[in-house]
Amino acid sequence: MNFLIDNYSTHDNSQPMYLHTAFFNMEYEGVLSDIAANSVFDLFDTIKPNVVITSAQRLNKETIFYMKENPDLGIHLLLNIDNLNKENVEQLCDFMLMQDVAPLFLFTSNYSLPDKIKKINVVKLLPAADNNQISEAGFDYNIERAIIINEDPEDMQYDSSFHVISTDPNMKDKADIVLPAIGLRSIYPKYNEIIIRNLKFTTQVFFDAILSGSKVYYQNSKDTGVQSLINKIFKKDFNLDYNSDDRVKDFSEIRDIVKEKHTGDNRAKTILSQIKGVK
Repeated sequence: MNFLIDNYSTHDNSQPMYLHTAFFNMEYEGVLSDIAANSVFDLFDTIKPNVVITSAQRLNKETIFYMKENPDLGIHLLLNIDNLNKENVEQLCDFMLMQDVAPLFLFTSNYSLPDKIKKINVVKLLPAADNNQISEAGFDYNIERAIIINEDPEDMQYDSSFHVISTDPNMKDKADIVLPAIGLRSIYPKYNEIIIRNLKFTTQVFFDAILSGSKVYYQNSKDTGVQSLINKIFKKDFNLDYNSDDRVKDFSEIRDIVKEKHTGDNRAKTILSQIKGVK
């Protein structure tokens, strides 16, 4: 099987990168590329992929046209639909079906979406820890806490030193450190506690931070239901609410669960389980 994976990474998600590495480690052929920056026809003719993975937000007309003009090649399209609502996805599927091009399946971390849209299966795929090679930060320090934000911080009162950190470039004037999720992995071990402010759902940052070995909590100004989600994901009650006196202190079991079940390798295996029979 030969994969062509579009690099649809964002500042808070390196999914295409960890999928590409996982497939490579499983001895599948594949290329990670910026499809939009290339001639689609030249790229596809050179790579000759069996499976193309991209995001709905980056899917271009040239890719759809190539697949429409070359149905005999049997290329399977897998489409990430994160950050789209059901109506947006339906409109995209309608357009693609009019071109006689349909994804093999859609996949998303949004569990509120239905299991089928326009008769196309929707596979639920949680974010994951990117467990690939981590570059050294090149400097050393130890600070008690990292406070991770993605919106204007409020009530930043803690009893010891802390850094305010964000993956969002728009927070550069509000945070001490702004790095993409994949870059933050190198500095998590430099903090004893990592507190994610106003966490609404589990993210790559959440899983990456736990895998690093640090204590990781959320601190929300209102109930977002994330604690119930965490318990469901880990299939056990782990109180990660920083405001709770009963919050978890020993993270060894949680880290083991992430390492075993919530890395990029696990998500790649889920993808593979949905494309059995593709040569």
